[in-house]
Amino acid sequence: MKVDIAGLKRVADKVNQRAREVQLEKAMKEALQQRLFEQEQHAIAERILASVEFKCTEAAEDGRYDAKIMVLDWDRDMKVLDHDPKSLKNAGKIVFDALVETGLKPYIYEWHDGFGMESRHEIWVNFGG
Repeated sequence: MKVDIAGLKRVADKVNQRAREVQLEKAMKEALQQRLFEQEQHAIAERILASVEFKCTEAAEDGRYDAKIMVLDWDRDMKVLDHDPKSLKNAGKIVFDALVETGLKPYIYEWHDGFGMESRHEIWVNFGG
């Protein structure tokens, strides 16, 4: 029996072409998912930033010079649990950076219940005093 080398080469070429197409489709799908995720993070940040004036005004009326702006989601907003703004990502980073640009003085505050049962990180701003 004689092996059809030319036929096998055509099959190999088709398989290789399909593999390239699958890789391209996968890369395009991942890029679209990343773009949608980034858009979602910007939308979250925009909603939070839209409330800054209200939160600061309310705090000032209560005689305070700082206001809680955002409770950070550990999985979504933080690379590691830390007070360092460099540990922020996604919506948390967008919000923090925007607050810096406005001249407000944002900082990361760690809240805990004192019993080790509950804790969270929050973005606060200091606006005077």
